[in-house]
Amino acid sequence: MQTTTHTRLHQLGRTDLILSVFKGLSFALLVGLITMVLPNELSKNLHSIVIGGAAGVYCGNALSINQRSYPIRLIIHSTSFILFTTLSLFGMFQPYLLGVAWFSHGCYDLLCYYCVIPSNIQAWYMIACASTDIALAIFIFYWY
Repeated sequence: MQTTTHTRLHQLGRTDLILSVFKGLSFALLVGLITMVLPNELSKNLHSIVIGGAAGVYCGNALSINQRSYPIRLIIHSTSFILFTTLSLFGMFQPYLLGVAWFSHGCYDLLCYYCVIPSNIQAWYMIACASTDIALAIFIFYWY
């Protein structure tokens, strides 16, 4: 049975929501610790690559076989991939743009979770990714 975006919202219970946030914050803590250990330029490169990868998950899902009947998803997610990747590349020169990219992607995750932007990504991943992104945005604004 294929899960639609409108039924996914009701499938994530309180325990799953808390676990998803915990997973996201754990990953953010790991990336934050790695950022503190690495030299400044290398840590900016790391964040730029991870932001591009996070945006690429949605784009890759839109390219999957069962999504080809929804071209609007491909257009939306491809455009967001280009925007987040461009923002993260400029963030290597202006670190506050990395924070903006992280925060923007967290908001994008929440829009996908609440079915504003159509996506077929699992609900727990969207919440985990959103909590990671927002936590890393706060870290970036503080660290740089």
